[in-house]
Amino acid sequence: TDSSIVGDWQRAWWTHQDILDDKIVFFGSNIKAGKSEFTTLLRMELPGKVGVAPINLEGMYSKNIKGLSAIDNLTITDK
Repeated sequence: TDSSIVGDWQRAWWTHQDILDDKIVFFGSNIKAGKSEFTTLLRMELPGKVGVAPINLEGMYSKNIKGLSAIDNLTITDK
């Protein structure tokens, strides 16, 4: 069985990322206006429920650029 991860992995839209204990921060220099979809891979190590904080998008030099997603939950189960 092929267990490799398959996806449409294009060039990263971000220029830098910081991976912290409680969040991942991406720095992008050119993000299109309008609705966008963001995906990332996560590795869960223990079963249970995980609260997913909303995605927060802010302009670095302008207070007029903002975006926020909904709060969500993930349920991790054993196979």
